[in-house]
Amino acid sequence: MKGLDMKGVSPVIATILLIALTVAAVGIVAVVLGTITPTGAGINAMLATKNVENDNVDNKMTINLTNWGPDAIICGSISIEIEGTYNGVFARGSAERLPDAGATTGDNATISWVTVNPPTNLKAAQWPWKASSGTTLAIILVGTDATSFKPTGLTITDATTGTVIFQDTSLPDPA
Repeated sequence: MKGLDMKGVSPVIATILLIALTVAAVGIVAVVLGTITPTGAGINAMLATKNVENDNVDNKMTINLTNWGPDAIICGSISIEIEGTYNGVFARGSAERLPDAGATTGDNATISWVTVNPPTNLKAAQWPWKASSGTTLAIILVGTDATSFKPTGLTITDATTGTVIFQDTSLPDPA
């Protein structure tokens, strides 16, 4: 074809442009994926039992734990399963999405018992509303049966994912 002067990009330049476009596309994808936070990842906490305290005056029992994990535990984000003895009889129950103990007793989570002869008036809460890393998280049992209930086991789960974040089957005796 005489008269047609075909000009274009040399193969070397074309290869360099394709590599540059690919590197730029990979960089954009990496930035986008790097800003996405996974859903349902759950609470990353590491709890350790400190002690169990009885308060006969205020009818409450406090199970103190230390949060050594990187995530804060915020009220409403955890559920508990608790077991122990009540008037010498084994009792096991659970409470969903524990509220802040600063709320009135009526606002605390009701414990659903699955055994006979349970301490029916116990309610549960957590304190403080946000337990950051290195601070104490208190699971508080409130009610007139609190001082008659002797907890032996506690399981704390992430209320959203159901993942167990703490389990202790040998809680210390209440002081």
